[in-house]
Amino acid sequence: MDLTSFMDNSRPSDYEYLIDPAPQDTLKLINLRKNTHVLIIYGDMVANYEGRAKSELGELMPRLVISKPDGTFMIHEATKREPRLWNPPPSSLYATVDSGVLVLRSVRAAVMPGSGLLAWLGVSLLYG
Repeated sequence: MDLTSFMDNSRPSDYEYLIDPAPQDTLKLINLRKNTHVLIIYGDMVANYEGRAKSELGELMPRLVISKPDGTFMIHEATKREPRLWNPPPSSLYATVDSGVLVLRSVRAAVMPGSGLLAWLGVSLLYG
């Protein structure tokens, strides 16, 4: 069974998908749909979190990113139910391509108490 075999092509769909896309194509779709659709991105990536604490998922490995229009941003790995890193709403998703690498940044809109810093979660998706 392939990825598209479950789809009912007789009616218009409200979803889009890319398989093994170029970073620029992924960037275009993310920026077009990030405020209206749940985005599910799977690929080899590293991730960093900086806010009240710091955390780094520095090993390049397959991870699942889920970004919701309300600003929720989660990074899951192959084990456990809870995300390894996440930013709750309200957060804003920014996507860029830097040297051929798709970079996602989720910035939480709230100022961290006592620090004056915004919490941010950065993810680099590496395609190879």
